[in-house]
Amino acid sequence: MLLTLFIMALVKLSGLIASISGKLNGSCFQNTNAGIILKNLNKKCVKNTQVQNNTQIFLSQLQNQWRNFTGAQRMEWTQYSSFIKLKQYNNSNRFINGQQTFIKLNYYRLFYGLSILTAPVYYFPSFPSITPSVTNEAPGVYFNTIPTVSAVDFYFILFLSKPVQSSLTNPGSMCKMLYVVNSGNFGNNITNSYVSAFGREIFTDEYCFMKFAVACKNSGLINIFTNNLIRVG
Repeated sequence: MLLTLFIMALVKLSGLIASISGKLNGSCFQNTNAGIILKNLNKKCVKNTQVQNNTQIFLSQLQNQWRNFTGAQRMEWTQYSSFIKLKQYNNSNRFINGQQTFIKLNYYRLFYGLSILTAPVYYFPSFPSITPSVTNEAPGVYFNTIPTVSAVDFYFILFLSKPVQSSLTNPGSMCKMLYVVNSGNFGNNITNSYVSAFGREIFTDEYCFMKFAVACKNSGLINIFTNNLIRVG
């Protein structure tokens, strides 16, 4: 034989082979201080959630829509972006352009099952001032608003995190966007959406981070996001 395999996958070379490297049949030869070892290849496992898949689909859909716009349609969005002046995420001194405005306003609409606004709507609603909360009530997890919000005029954009310690101050990238239907009532059941994102319900007296905004169905405009660490009721 040209080589002999020992326990721990240590490789002993014969006189015919001075060195081995590379991959073979799902295994990899690697040089170490102890000699050459043979180990299994660990393939990266990509776990795409439904939200991630939807994000790719929606962004592709919106990019295709933008490419199909006429010059006049693009100019409409450019003029609209100059009018409403939405600030860039990482630079509050600069504003997003027409294409970015089109994508920003329509991405959330697609996520919540609304149609694409192909032209800007110059309608500026009076956003309601509300207090949001999350509770666990049999059966399931509920997102609540006081007062209730018109389901005809507005929809919710909701991000929640998995359960965290009350001492945590920064959610990092733990928050995920959840599908919530504005029923027009006090409580909106988000059990399936939360369990799909985090594997289990969140229970009374547990803590999580919440990022939340109200969006206008007519114009697509979004109220200012609020970010808070909350205790589940």
